[in-house]
Amino acid sequence: MTAEEIHRGRCRTTCPYCHSDGGEDLGPACELAELADAATPSIIRVIAETLRDSRLVRCGRCSLQFRDPQLAREDLERLYQNLPATIWQYDAASVGSWVTAKKQLLPRYSIHDPVSVLDVGAFDGAFLNQLPDAWKKFAIEPSPKGREMLRSSQIELIAEYVEDLSLITHGDRFDIVTLFDVFEHLPDPSSTLKTLAGLVKPSGRLVISTCNADHWSWRLLRGQHWYLHSIQHLCFATTEFFRAWGEQHGLLVESLVNHPHQIAGDAQRVKHSLEVLHSWAMDNGRTYLARVIQTIPGFRHLAHKRGVVFANTLSDHQLAMFQRPASSAP
Repeated sequence: MTAEEIHRGRCRTTCPYCHSDGGEDLGPACELAELADAATPSIIRVIAETLRDSRLVRCGRCSLQFRDPQLAREDLERLYQNLPATIWQYDAASVGSWVTAKKQLLPRYSIHDPVSVLDVGAFDGAFLNQLPDAWKKFAIEPSPKGREMLRSSQIELIAEYVEDLSLITHGDRFDIVTLFDVFEHLPDPSSTLKTLAGLVKPSGRLVISTCNADHWSWRLLRGQHWYLHSIQHLCFATTEFFRAWGEQHGLLVESLVNHPHQIAGDAQRVKHSLEVLHSWAMDNGRTYLARVIQTIPGFRHLAHKRGVVFANTLSDHQLAMFQRPASSAP
C-alpha cells in the first residue's frame, strides 16, 4: 500500500489553527534541505528525519494549509537554538516583504513622531534599522546570535518568543507590530495571532508577511512548492484565511498585497515561471509541454533537472495589514 493510499485524504495532525480533524491531502512535501545538505548538523538532521515523509494538507474549515505531521514545540526550540546565524541574513534591498511593508507604512506615519514598532522574529534588527530614526524600535527574537546582535544595537529586545509576553504588561503598547516570514514557523498560529493583535494599540496596525498558498505556483506544485523545503515551515496561509481571521477578531483588513520573497528583474521571474511549469509538467505526465519549454533558448538543461524549483522571485507571498479600530478589544 502506498503512502497516498494510507493517507486517504486524512491526516495524523489536527489543523494547527482551528484544530479540526481531517483535511484534504495535497500530496507529499518536497525534499527537505536539511536532509539534502551533507553539512547539516546532526542535531538538526535528527529533527528533520521526523518529517522526511511529511505531506501538505488543506484544512476544510479555515483553509489553512499545513505540514503533516507537525514538529513538536520542543523540537522547534532545539532547532532555533542550533541554526547557523547566516540563515536569516539577507540583502535588505531585495527582501520583498520589507520593501512592501515600508511602502505601506511610511505614508501612514510621520517620520518625526515617536512611532513604536515591534518586529517579531527580528534577528539582527535589519528591518527596524531601515525605519525612521525617531521611531521607537522593539524586537522579539529566539536566536541566540540574533539576540546578541540586538543587544549591541539601539533596538530594545523584549522577549525570545511572543508566548513569553503578558498582555497585562504589553497589551495596547505598540503602534505597529510586524511579522515577516514568521507565520509559517508558528506551531500554534491561533494563540500567537491573538497575542499579536492584543499588543497593538487602538488604531494601530498588525503587519504579517508570509506565503500566499493561493498563488498559481502553489496550486500547480502543491506539496512540491519550494516553501516546504525547510523543516521550519509548518503553516501556509491563504488570502481567505487572513480575511476570515481579521473579521473574526474585529480587525480591519486594510490591505492584502502580493509580493515576491526576493525582488528580481523580469528575466529572472520569467525563468522561474517556466521552471515551475516545467516541473509541474514533468510530474504530471505533460511531457509535450515539458519538451516545448526545453526548446526555448536557455532552457534545454531542464531535460535533466529534477527536484525543488526555488522560484523565490514569483509573487507567491502576501503582506496582510490589519488595523485595530480606535476602541476595541481584539
